[in-house]
This record gives sequence, structure tokens and C-alpha cells, in this order.
Amino acid sequence: FKCKCGRIRKQKKGTGYMNLISHIKVDHQNFASEITNIEKGQTKIDNFLDQKSKTIFSWLEWIIMECRELSFCEKEHVRKYTSLKPISRASLKKYLDLLTKEVELEVKSILPSRFGLILDGWSHCGTHFLAAFAVFSSSNGSSPILLACSPLLNEEDLSATSHIDFLQSMQTEIYSLSLSSVTFIVGDNCSLNKAIASQLRIPMVGCYSHRLNLAVKKFIVDEYYSEVIEQINQLMKTLKTLKGSAKLRKNTDLSPVTMNQTRWSSMFSMVQRYVELHPRLPTDDSNLVEFLLSPSNHAKTKSLLSILYDFESVSKVLQQNHCNLSVARTLFDGLIERFPSLSSYLAEDADIVHSSDFEGVICKNIDGH
Repeated sequence: FKCKCGRIRKQKKGTGYMNLISHIKVDHQNFASEITNIEKGQTKIDNFLDQKSKTIFSWLEWIIMECRELSFCEKEHVRKYTSLKPISRASLKKYLDLLTKEVELEVKSILPSRFGLILDGWSHCGTHFLAAFAVFSSSNGSSPILLACSPLLNEEDLSATSHIDFLQSMQTEIYSLSLSSVTFIVGDNCSLNKAIASQLRIPMVGCYSHRLNLAVKKFIVDEYYSEVIEQINQLMKTLKTLKGSAKLRKNTDLSPVTMNQTRWSSMFSMVQRYVELHPRLPTDDSNLVEFLLSPSNHAKTKSLLSILYDFESVSKVLQQNHCNLSVARTLFDGLIERFPSLSSYLAEDADIVHSSDFEGVICKNIDGH
């Protein structure tokens, strides 16, 4: 064994560690205070790591935290301008796999016997991934802990049963637990998540942001804003063309914003940008004339924007860490009072809600009833 001070001590296997401990007690009498300072953040743990470990950690942290590809470490200019010692992609992957196993052991050591499960799916480049987070109360709060993020065991089967098989495999093979340790699940209010909850016979808390998203989209249709929204979207697409952007830059540095179909927040951003751009639009452009809003539709858009600001403020609160089910319920009740048509998605007993009784009990418990 080689100490960081350079001294080498031999220790035969099975003879204990007294030889090593004696070196620490004699030559490093302040060792205990140094370790205590590390825990308090007053001393860098780097002082206790060899250079190889520091290099591997630095490459891993750089690539993981900056979302870089593994081949990043082999790029010519990266190696030219970094002071880190070179590492191959194969070596990086090896240590990434080893780190994953260590993290799994650490998560396993802190997982309680009962906890909730947050599920979220994501598809990219023809591959569907399932992310599973554990959530439970502890002295450090209730921040979700990532348990797994991986394609399903059978990628051709995206049914609820296939998802349950994946979760069962994760629980037993990695964390030595069964799915009976899961007391509830949290996820989007889609039929898949509801089927998972029903098959596992556990309650489900549907994502409130997802419900708000669906409610706002329905509101736009019910209140006859769809035509105006589509006209603004077409205007923004035209302004995004090379010629349209060139003409717009003569009047403003603001760029056009188009809408996507996934989240209503993109519609809010588009309408907001339209109102900002309106006084600066090149009205003499023949390509834009057919997409320019009439005075009445422009007034209608400004009215819509004031309503969308209210929806956006609720959306932001829902995404804050301090927001619990009781706060979310209060926000939804306030929106329903102003816009009754939203109740089809926001009411506590709406059809989209999987476990309304369960959510109601949680709200009462939070409120101390």
C-alpha cells in the first residue's frame, strides 16, 4: 500500500490492518480532523486521490454534466486544449459502467422499504426509454432519486405489461426489492400509466402540469381561438424564411417564434412574441399580407395573451419544488372558478384522474384535516 505521503507499507492478506493504521496514527496525527473538514466542505477531497482517479473523474464529470458524446474525449482539438491526460472512449465507458454500479449500490443503501415511483417515457432516434425515480420522505427532503433510465426489456412491446416487466427486473436485479415496495406511482395522465397502476393495484397521482396542458388546449378550441392561433403560427413560419427574417431584421432584433404541438407553453411564447413584433411587422410585404391579423383578431389576440399569462403563472408554480398537491388543487380550483370549461380536466373528480379519492386524502392530510 502506498500512502499519499509516499511511504509504502506492506500488509499480508488476512492479517488485519494494524500496520496501516499505525502509520496513520504516527505520521498523520491530524487525519481525523482532515476527514471531518472534508465532510464540512473545508478541505478538498482531491488531496486524498491519486492522479489517475482525478483524471477519470474529471473526464466523467465533463462529459456527463455537459451532455457530451463519449467520443468527445478522443477529439483532436479537445485533447489539444485540455490539460487532462488523454483517455480512450472504451476506457471511459468502462469507468462509466463501474461508476453506475457504485451509484446503484449507494441508492440501494438509502432506499426505504416503501416508496413512490415517478415514471416518465422519452423517445429518441427510434428508441423508447423509460425513466424511473424513487420518491420518499427523509431528513434531506423528498427529492426524487433516479433508479433507471433505459429501453424496455422487449423494445417491440410497449404495453403496460412490458413496462411492469422492466420495473420488476429493475427492482429485483439491481435493488433486491419487489414491486410490492412501491406504494404509488406518479406520471402523465395517459392510458399506459393508468394501466400500469391498475395492474399493480396501486394508486396513481397524475401529472398536474399535463392536465393543465390538456385543459388549455381544450380552452383554445372551446373559446374559438384556434383560427387566430393558426394564423399567427403561419405568420411566424413565413417570418422564419430567409426573406422574411431578412426583412424583419431591418425593424427589430426579435426573432419569430413558432408553436409545437406538445406543450401549450410554446403557444404562449408564440402569442407573446407576436404582440411584441406587431408594431414592427413589414406590412408592405406581399408574402405576409394574407397572414396579417385583422384589427378585431389582433384585439382578440391581446385579450387571449392576458388569459395565457394567468395560465403561465399557474404552470410556473406547479413546477416549483415547494408545490404540493394541496397547493396544486387550490390553483386548479381558482382557474375553474374563472373558466368553468376547464373543469373537464382540472376538477378533482375529472374523468382523467385515476385515483381521485387517494389525491383527496393526501390534500386533506397536508391541510391537517
